[in-house]
Amino acid sequence: MEDSETIFDEMIPDLAAGIMEMDENIPDVFPLCDEIAENSNRYQNGSTIGQGGMKCISDSVDIITGRHVAMAHLKGHDSPELMESFFKEARLTARLEHPNIVPLYDMGYSEGGEAFFTMKKLGGRNLTELITEFSKEKNYKSLLPRIVDVMIKICDAIAYAHSRGVIHLDIKPDNIRIGDFGEVLICDWGLAKTLGDEDYELDEDLLPENFNTATLNGVLKGSPGYMAPEQVDRKRGQKDQRTDVYALGAILYELLCFHVPNEGSTVLDSLERTLCGDRKSPSCHQKSVPASLEAISLKALALERSDRYQNVQDFRDDLFKWLGGFATSAEELGFLGSLKLFIFRHRLASFFTLILLSLAGIFTYRINQEKQTAVEALELYTKEQKQKEIFGKEASPRLVGLATRALKTNDFETASEMISLAVEADPHHEYAWAIKARIDFIHSDLAEARRSLSLSAGKSQHHGVIDLEVFLLGRDQSKPDSLDLKDFRKLASRPNSKYDVVSAIIANINNFILEEQIELCQLLLQIKNGGRNLTHFSYEIKATELHVDLADNKALKNLTPLKYIPITHLNLSRNHELKGHELEQNPLVMIDLSRTNFSDWKTLFKIPSLKMIRINKGMKNNVPSLPENIKLEIVK
Repeated sequence: MEDSETIFDEMIPDLAAGIMEMDENIPDVFPLCDEIAENSNRYQNGSTIGQGGMKCISDSVDIITGRHVAMAHLKGHDSPELMESFFKEARLTARLEHPNIVPLYDMGYSEGGEAFFTMKKLGGRNLTELITEFSKEKNYKSLLPRIVDVMIKICDAIAYAHSRGVIHLDIKPDNIRIGDFGEVLICDWGLAKTLGDEDYELDEDLLPENFNTATLNGVLKGSPGYMAPEQVDRKRGQKDQRTDVYALGAILYELLCFHVPNEGSTVLDSLERTLCGDRKSPSCHQKSVPASLEAISLKALALERSDRYQNVQDFRDDLFKWLGGFATSAEELGFLGSLKLFIFRHRLASFFTLILLSLAGIFTYRINQEKQTAVEALELYTKEQKQKEIFGKEASPRLVGLATRALKTNDFETASEMISLAVEADPHHEYAWAIKARIDFIHSDLAEARRSLSLSAGKSQHHGVIDLEVFLLGRDQSKPDSLDLKDFRKLASRPNSKYDVVSAIIANINNFILEEQIELCQLLLQIKNGGRNLTHFSYEIKATELHVDLADNKALKNLTPLKYIPITHLNLSRNHELKGHELEQNPLVMIDLSRTNFSDWKTLFKIPSLKMIRINKGMKNNVPSLPENIKLEIVK
């Protein structure tokens, strides 16, 4: 035993040396893990790529992921109030997940204690630079489709933000990036606020004449030329969605004529012009501006909020109408104006009709003397028919696109009109027939939906079309060719593809009696809240009152479907965070919010019929001053 221990002790130095030699020769098999573990400072800052009044944007490398990001940080500020505002912008931007809104990645404090947030590094250029390029273009008419396309993408982003209860309040070309491949991204949500929030208290010595064209961050918040009158003078009323509509009108104005509206020699002069509405029409700067687009811009720039578009969707719909050649709501067209647009939309057909009428007169007058003329006219007609067919094949895809966009915004009337024009322009466009089948289904015309599907040749891969085919095959052929309550129950129970079902319910809910409408509303709530069954849903009809009980539903977040039934008494107690703007259209008399996380009081107070709000004792300190017509009931 002693001899064995002695031999082992003598071998230990040699074994240790061998292990060390092996360790030096073995390659690093996990280099990425080691690199990440060794990097305590995640971001490596580079050059400055932009800056504003408070923020500085730098090109940074995220060492963990290896990608370039844009890092925003406060410029030399360590004030807790400014940091809070800075982080509020970051948190708000992170909530807005949309293809046309710049995505936010991370936020926090650097090793030196500096507040920062990181976001996608944007390529391309801002809209100000693009407008400069447009102003140099010799073929002005070729710019118009590009201008409207950019505006529609901007509207999509702002409409989405509004649907989330957020208004931007600083929409201007410098805050809009145009990518190299047509991407449009809205940036800088530093002045954004949720509807109903109070503005920050600001220093009274920050006067507008102390600023140039940069964003005003004093008594006024916004950018001269794009600020609505209510941003300049608070006596004009509260800022809301129509404030952003004004800025969108200003951007369209500048895109059309390359001049900023309300342009003045000084900032103060510009603000005074804003308050009095003293501005030239776009056509005064650029004679080729279409009257329809000029009317859209000037309506959005109306001095009084009630005279503007009441929401971004209406603004965007008028842009769609211009693309389709229809009269916009901003124009006041008489019979001749409407006729002119009709002829423009159907110019080939109108031309052919005129030719045929002319030829018919010629044939009647000279049929016996000039048979050769009739033969030549027939050949001309055949040639023109071929030209009409070629035109239809080019126009049909564009009309299908307009129909699809209208469908996404529940504008079923426009969707039907656009898709009917698409199949009329090209009766052989199979995808157009597939989209028409979906729209026919939404309008509860199942016979027409079957006919449209047969003309689509079954080549569409859209899940909505495939599901429609399966539904129609499985439906009892003896039933009427319109959707009934049993159909909606079956459709809503499917695990996927709820989009057309939601649209169909919305389009047809008014065709049912109240009890059935309530059940359809319950189906919508189930779909809109992740497909989960509601823990509790009950109702009671008392004469002209409708009492709905939605207490104790932990999965309940989206209340939008409630606007389709006339609820007067609503119990939302013991729920998670809810918003009031989803209830604005209801004739509410009483609402129970006890033990529910609710903060959107000002929106709730705007409901004219509301008389009673019920809360628990712990919520009392969070409720602002009540209007005289509303009473507060406190329960244990």
